[in-house]
Amino acid sequence: MRTPQRVTGASPSSQSASASTVPWEERRKAIPTYLTWLRVLATPAVGVAYCSNATWGMPVPAALAIFVAAAITDWLDGVLARKWDAMTPFGAFLDPVADKVMVCTSLVLLCSRTPAALAAAPAWLLALPTCAIVGREIAVSALREWAATMPKGNNGDEGSDADDVAIPVSIWGKLKTATQLVAISFLLLGAGPSAFASAAVESAVKVG
Repeated sequence: MRTPQRVTGASPSSQSASASTVPWEERRKAIPTYLTWLRVLATPAVGVAYCSNATWGMPVPAALAIFVAAAITDWLDGVLARKWDAMTPFGAFLDPVADKVMVCTSLVLLCSRTPAALAAAPAWLLALPTCAIVGREIAVSALREWAATMPKGNNGDEGSDADDVAIPVSIWGKLKTATQLVAISFLLLGAGPSAFASAAVESAVKVG
């Protein structure tokens, strides 16, 4: 209802300009959610590339390239959502889910084939952290589900701040996710046939 009031009495040229700009301003607010969905869809692509040991002509494993590109969208969707005031409840729900799916899937893949960098390490060195991370993600998801079912509102007033029961993502949670993404990227680098990975392994052998 506010848009017609703003253009009342305006010239035809200004009305056409408004009609051409407002739809894009509204449409672009969906881009952060699309980027998050791309991160979800990239997860099976990481799995296929990892299991096939593919490089696709790149100097790094294809799984690493897909993972890093998907990790960048984790930063980009948040930046665009804040810049364009496009933060939505669904986006706030989907973003951590996409992170958890990608991180947990990548860790399971790494456990299925030990990276060259950890070839001489005991098996539990990767398995135990993977169990801890996956268990923690399941516990946090369950906690959020439980919080969503809590009675809303402490004083019965409509529109009170207590009406929305939510667990916001803290700076420590964001730092945790960033650390996981960086660590998994290095593990993926040493898990496939690449020039960088081979050079890293050869250097480690020479030093040893």
